[in-house]
Amino acid sequence: MKLISKIEIKYYRSIHNQTITGISNLNIFSGSNDVGKSNVMRALDSFFNEKRIDFGVEFNATRRSEITRIREKQIISIKVWFKNNNTYQNLPAEFSIKKTWDKNGKIINIQDSLSTWLKSKQGNV
Repeated sequence: MKLISKIEIKYYRSIHNQTITGISNLNIFSGSNDVGKSNVMRALDSFFNEKRIDFGVEFNATRRSEITRIREKQIISIKVWFKNNNTYQNLPAEFSIKKTWDKNGKIINIQDSLSTWLKSKQGNV
């Protein structure tokens, strides 16, 4: 059963800003060495297991050089869109969860589209 429809990873290791779509029940990442295949898996591991991130190693080097020029916060974010497939009738057909880590490696924000959906449902009751 297809549960994930899209993944967005920002500023994680070699990934500057990548959106992965067309996800199926079975997905195979292939390519040359050092192109980021394992980094997608590491990012998902951090997302699902709420792991602390070591910014010295895992913050994107290109973004680090941009930050010093534009003076923005150092963050890593991972967003996953989930499909419900009518398994849970109390949830929308699709929803997303986004987690953001700060330069200390801690999750500082979790955003989800469920909160808005739940508020709209409460207004209709």
